[in-house]
Amino acid sequence: MRQVVVGIIVGLLTSGLMVGEVWLNLDKPLRPRDDITWQYFLFDNNFRKLTQGEFGELFNARMFYPREKTLAYGNSLLGQSLLGLPAYLLTGDVVTAANSVILIDLVLAFGAMYLLAYRFTHSTSSGLIAGMIYTYNPYVMAHLHHEQLVLQWLPLLFLLVELLLERVTWWWSVALGGTALMLLISSFYYALFALVIVPMYALMRWWQKGRKEIFWKPLFGVGLVVAVVGWGYLGPFRAVREEYGVKRSIALVELLSANPQDYLFTAPNNWLYGWWAESPLRDSFAREHPTEHSLFPGLVGYGFLALAVWMIIKKKGTSWPMLQIWLVMLGIGVVLSLGPRFLVYRLIYTVVPGADSVRAVSRWAVMGFLSLAVLSALGWQYVSKKLFRFAPRGLVLALLLLGVEYRTVGWVEPFSISEELRTFYQWLDQDEESQVIVELPIANDLENSPGFARSFYDDGQYLLYATWHDKALVNGHHSFIPEDAYAMGRKLTAQFPTQEKLDELRRMGVDVVSVHEEEYGEKQVGEKVVRELRELGLEEAYNRGGVHGFRL
Repeated sequence: MRQVVVGIIVGLLTSGLMVGEVWLNLDKPLRPRDDITWQYFLFDNNFRKLTQGEFGELFNARMFYPREKTLAYGNSLLGQSLLGLPAYLLTGDVVTAANSVILIDLVLAFGAMYLLAYRFTHSTSSGLIAGMIYTYNPYVMAHLHHEQLVLQWLPLLFLLVELLLERVTWWWSVALGGTALMLLISSFYYALFALVIVPMYALMRWWQKGRKEIFWKPLFGVGLVVAVVGWGYLGPFRAVREEYGVKRSIALVELLSANPQDYLFTAPNNWLYGWWAESPLRDSFAREHPTEHSLFPGLVGYGFLALAVWMIIKKKGTSWPMLQIWLVMLGIGVVLSLGPRFLVYRLIYTVVPGADSVRAVSRWAVMGFLSLAVLSALGWQYVSKKLFRFAPRGLVLALLLLGVEYRTVGWVEPFSISEELRTFYQWLDQDEESQVIVELPIANDLENSPGFARSFYDDGQYLLYATWHDKALVNGHHSFIPEDAYAMGRKLTAQFPTQEKLDELRRMGVDVVSVHEEEYGEKQVGEKVVRELRELGLEEAYNRGGVHGFRL
């Protein structure tokens, strides 16, 4: 218990140093246009349904009207919502609760990695180094705006495997099953990684421990329950996959797989190495989209890796067998992050259910960072014994260097919503005549039309605003976007408005068309849409600060 407390306390302190911007801006949207913007809406959907007991309606999010089960167009963030629910109940504010999840995830990830490393080394200092490397490496810092970054469950799974290999009990079996379910309802990516790699690890460790006899009854019983509950949870996702034929092409998978040189680069806003991010050694796509291609673990991390390899070669230290296993795990994580370049990933893509829905294969690198963290802990355990009384100073130096290497600046861009927008959505929320709205401009794929073009990331703004009202939206954004949503976007952009298109919206059940003049690439385009809607005789129920609400 003492080690759990130590891990959580140090995790809290470290989060203040590494992501203090979040602590200081808990009540503000952290970025104006990014994943987190539209994910506030997903949290709002989940918080409302959980607190109101509408569990059967959980997947019927209010976006992409009139489609149903739209929460299942990607990760539901249900696990994250459960973690953030206490903050929501205390504050009643979706943004504050959602932002708190970032901090909760980081603190729990640090604590879980600390405990796993401590299990292997019985060294507090080794656990701290492992927690730092796993939780705040440049890959993680480039993804902080991404609420699917739930790192805590993976090291916890490995820790529970270790405990169960010592002694299988119902308690540890239930803990393993609960962790697996939390991982599933939090992140399909990491759940897939665990499905592939945790059994491999368990088998290697079981063999290494002399193939000791295992009491299978608790594991089988809990596993059966997890399978049934997991299958039920996946029902809406299976329905969406069947309806739309969701599958990522090999070409897209290759684009979002790691390149070998990605392990030399960070995102541009890394405080120490950001200048190197635009290097010509990096391909143009990685320079333009660094989030999935920033995998450099830092010079300290590579130093610990070199130490671990040297210890294996020289057979130094009592942890030599463990070093071997985790070096293998590191190799697996790195190779799989490189995606279809290797046959092994093509087999996973073809054979493992749901693997062909995964885009960002480079995220397999998280298994590499977890392995590197363990190897670094084992390496520090050996070094600290050699340093004797200088070990505390060495620990402080190592943690400071890691902090300097991993510190990221400028990723938080907190903003406040204008009073004009707040007033509009307050009016909309109180308007009992309207139930369904469409917000213009709407996302489309008109990339060569600067006055009209709008991405689904930009429509994520409307989802953030939707946390202030309870109306259904024709607009939407999620990990998967149906092709007919693009078609609708084109229809409501090119040669809009016409009487025929307005009649079609009425038949769909749309009550209000809102127009945000400033959101068009060219303001005169928005002004033209407003003018023509007036000429077609629509009632302009709201007009303030460039925002217009027309009744259909």
